Amino acid sequence: MEVPVPKVKQADVLRIIDRDFPVRVRKKVLSILNEYKEKEVARVHLAILKLSSGQMEKLPELVRTAYEDYRDVLSPAEYPEFDKIGFVGVDDLTSKQRNDLIKRDWDQYQAWLSRS
Repeated sequence: MEVPVPKVKQADVLRIIDRDFPVRVRKKVLSILNEYKEKEVARVHLAILKLSSGQMEKLPELVRTAYEDYRDVLSPAEYPEFDKIGFVGVDDLTSKQRNDLIKRDWDQYQAWLSRS
C-alpha cells in the first residue's frame, strides 16, 4: 500500500479554522497561517492547524517549523504512527504491519479532517 497524500484546498483550511477556533480569533489565525507561503500551502496549513489542537499560541512556532522543513509538520499531522516509528522502524515491519499502520494513519487524518 502506498502512503496516501491528502488532496486539500483552501476551503478546507477555512472550514477547519471555523470549526476549531472562536470567531474572535479566526482572522488572526488566518493571518498567522498566511505567513507560510512555500510548498503545498493548503496541506501545510492544515497540518499546522491539526498540530495546534485549536491553540492559537502554538501557531507561530508551527509556522516557523514549516518554513524550516514543511515535512516536519506534515509527517506528525498526517502520519503520526509512521512518524513515531520512523522510516528505519517502518522498514522492519512486515508488509501487513506497514499497510495496517498506513491505514490507521490515513483513517485518523480523515476522521480529523471530516469532523464537524
